[in-house]
Amino acid sequence: ITHPHFDHFGGLGYLLDEFEVGALFDCGDLHIPFYDSVFKDRSIRRTPLYEGAQIKGAENVELLVLHPPRGWIEPRTASLNDSSVVFRIGYGSKSILMTGDAERIALTELNRYGTFLKCDVLKSAHHGSNNRLEGTQFLSLVRPQFAVISEAERNKFNLPSKHTLQDFSDAGVQFYQTGLTGAVEVVTDGQDLHVLPRLNRI
Repeated sequence: ITHPHFDHFGGLGYLLDEFEVGALFDCGDLHIPFYDSVFKDRSIRRTPLYEGAQIKGAENVELLVLHPPRGWIEPRTASLNDSSVVFRIGYGSKSILMTGDAERIALTELNRYGTFLKCDVLKSAHHGSNNRLEGTQFLSLVRPQFAVISEAERNKFNLPSKHTLQDFSDAGVQFYQTGLTGAVEVVTDGQDLHVLPRLNRI
């Protein structure tokens, strides 16, 4: 769970009911009553993820957490979105960057990684919000071939931002909006990579 906003954990109760879950990873010791209620009467190990953590288990897959730094979460933090767990998945020569709902403050932190952010697929930060200068710099470092924007076709926030879409177009990034294409599957053997929108597979 990248951060405890309902659109990111709303399905968690169902998953815990339907699947045998041994561990859950989230962005730290945040006590949000609505989020905490999901764990009531459940015995499950919750592990916070901080910068530098690695999740191991899948053979030859490297999953490295880039954000948040330990101690990042404080009452003064501008937004829960900026507490989002951001991680990089590497397999062979291919990589995917998952950004949660990172916004300008978090992107400023991430930009210090420089060219290490380079990846093949970017999960667009915060549903394609316009993160202005910080977001433009971030995109110039990531330089993805593909981007996936998780959004609903009709939403009260009018996401994704037209500025984000223009930035992707200007950078030559092929992007997919889940509100238009349905779920998007990324498949790779470590050498070749394919992005498969659900509507293209019907």
